[in-house]
Amino acid sequence: MEDKPAREDVVNAFRSDRLLKLGLITVIASTLFFGFGGGLVGWLLGLLAPDYYRVTFDLGPNTDATQVGLGLGVTQGAFAGVIVGCVVLLSTAWYKSRIQKAVLNQFEDE
Repeated sequence: MEDKPAREDVVNAFRSDRLLKLGLITVIASTLFFGFGGGLVGWLLGLLAPDYYRVTFDLGPNTDATQVGLGLGVTQGAFAGVIVGCVVLLSTAWYKSRIQKAVLNQFEDE
């Protein structure tokens, strides 16, 4: 005879604080990763093609295009990271809720 977990154990496993912490870490890591990547791309664009920022934003000739690129890249990358992190978090939460519902339905069938 198999030892099956109690219904309360299954419910508590899905309500764990670990899931909340993991979701928060996912959003933060995604924000940092995309912010770093966006900053790197923006900085490289400002370094290799400085006229792009000068023409796009009507900057003066004395404006450092690498700083503009770095700033814009970090902010746009971080925003994209928050969006991606939240999408991952929401899809994971949806998936976990579907699993929990299926497991709890097994208890009701018995």
